[in-house]
Amino acid sequence: MSEISLLKRNSLYYFISSLARLVANSLIFIIIARIFGAEEFGLFSTAHTLSTLFLLLADFGFDILITTEIARYRNDIRKIVSKYFPIKFVFTLAAAILLAITNLLLPIPESSKTLVFIFLFNMVFTSLLNLLFAFFRGIEKFKYEAIVSSISNFGLLTVIGGLAYFQQDLVILAVSMVAIRLFSLIVAYTIFKKNLDKIVLNFNFVRLRVEFKKVMIFGFHLLFGTLFFQIDSILILAIRGEFDAGLYQAVFKLMMISLIIPDVLVGALMPTLTRLYSNGDQKWMAINKVLFKCLYLTGLLVGFLFFSYPEFILDNIYKKTEFLDSVFILKLAGIVVFIRYFFESFAASLTVCDKQSRRTITVIVASFLSISLNIIFLPIYGITVSIVISIMVNFIAGVFYLTFVSKSFLLWFVDLKYVFPLLLIVFFSTPFFNELINSEITRIIVSVFIFVTLTLFINFSGKERQLLFAIKDNIA
Repeated sequence: MSEISLLKRNSLYYFISSLARLVANSLIFIIIARIFGAEEFGLFSTAHTLSTLFLLLADFGFDILITTEIARYRNDIRKIVSKYFPIKFVFTLAAAILLAITNLLLPIPESSKTLVFIFLFNMVFTSLLNLLFAFFRGIEKFKYEAIVSSISNFGLLTVIGGLAYFQQDLVILAVSMVAIRLFSLIVAYTIFKKNLDKIVLNFNFVRLRVEFKKVMIFGFHLLFGTLFFQIDSILILAIRGEFDAGLYQAVFKLMMISLIIPDVLVGALMPTLTRLYSNGDQKWMAINKVLFKCLYLTGLLVGFLFFSYPEFILDNIYKKTEFLDSVFILKLAGIVVFIRYFFESFAASLTVCDKQSRRTITVIVASFLSISLNIIFLPIYGITVSIVISIMVNFIAGVFYLTFVSKSFLLWFVDLKYVFPLLLIVFFSTPFFNELINSEITRIIVSVFIFVTLTLFINFSGKERQLLFAIKDNIA
């Protein structure tokens, strides 16, 4: 199969699996927010976020590491699985124990502690499921992940949505989420055994100590990379209480929804980019440049919508006036979203080029900076300061990413066409455009249509559009 066909197929399957997760999780939390209100939503979503943070310790970068290692060394799949799967099991167990201890020590309400304990099992099952998904991506068979993800998330949305509609206790909702995750794990393991039977796992950790260096680099990146983006949610619950946590989580969930696009694009392209780079094939640069353009333009558009229409978005999604207190936070969240989109391709390039240690150091520094600033300023200035800190920390991390790869990618910016989409955004923000079209929903639709249509033909060359839409035998 040609590279283009492979990329398109993988992108489609990864998009399906990511979209299934996005739709299910987004709708579930939106339904809970609309039915139960800001306070109970804050309890539920923050407990879930806390378990997700410990999922980072359980995963510890294994999904990216295993995916890229299998993509790099396709003839050594059994050896890679034998080495890394046992280490992952140990990290998952350790994460579960630490989450249990943390749950006992944290100054959070007892109702939140109960939810965290339930989500502990969800974290374990999700971690093991991610391990199997990483294997599927490494062998570039994304369809298996798409099948499992679609079925499980449809079931999740149906069951949890129904329970929430009848206002069942939050504990029942959490237990149902765990049960469905366990079912997904069983299905994925069945598929895994059909693709790699008779594997012998190596639990001799003395012999595996050499591998721990690479594991630690990827693990600390995953842990701190998510920590500096999500830790403010936990700090808000501990310092400001459930209501403020609910207001902030309402915006944070929207940010996470918007970041599905870079997650899908980078996740689908990573195995192929790694394989091409490892083989010395310069096609990886052509693909990466198109990736940057897609992320830059999409981030600009999404950031503009968050910044310009925060009341419209919050009112139509949550349908409760109390969430309108988050309007200014959502405006600033638009800046955060654009920053993360803009720098994502450069961050991914560090992984592809086997320079993960630089990416890891960056996120460790960013995490400590975020935690320190939030502890100092959050009690004084409230939750708005957290989003301001997020803007600053994400920008600093992005500049580091760009600096590390600037020799390879600096020439990308010598193109005045990048100014054109900025001018479009300025035009859409003018009073003239707002007076020209009175309806907000109509303005949004017209803005998106004009932006996508014009930038597609102005900012992408004919070959790049071919790479996006046409199935050819090679990348010319």
